[in-house]
Amino acid sequence: MVGLDNNGLAGVESGYEKQLAGRAGRMVVERDPAGLDLPNGERRGTAPQRGTDLVLTLDQSLQYAVERELVAAVDQHNAVGGMALVADTRTGDILAMATVDGAVRDQPVRPALASEHNRPITDVFEPGSTNKVITVAGAIEEGLVHSDTVLDVPNSIRVDDKQFDDV
Repeated sequence: MVGLDNNGLAGVESGYEKQLAGRAGRMVVERDPAGLDLPNGERRGTAPQRGTDLVLTLDQSLQYAVERELVAAVDQHNAVGGMALVADTRTGDILAMATVDGAVRDQPVRPALASEHNRPITDVFEPGSTNKVITVAGAIEEGLVHSDTVLDVPNSIRVDDKQFDDV
């Protein structure tokens, strides 16, 4: 996000402001006592330097589609909000990322503003069932289970004096 002066205020633009900004040029001109430039007066200056380009992996068409579908889903289910992150699993490139806020009073469902925090990146989430994949991958690697092994998973497990429920 950039401000009116095109300086990075948040996000990628803020993080890479120094590289993106470049440097302003400068011109010194000889003027008469009234402050007018002398047509044949001395002029010297330095040319402006362009900032470097920063190429993102976001896909504009996919980003639009993700936001559109997420808005529709949040609206359809009267959800408080929703998040989506689309990544290329081979490279880790982020192709689309969206945060949608649910309807509040007279405000309709909408994608979050750029000035608001980006919840898929900034919020903390419990790992939940994602740990099951890691556990099973380790068990397969160790030869303890195979692709056709059926695992009977209880609804809860007790460790010492604490019970953990699978919800």
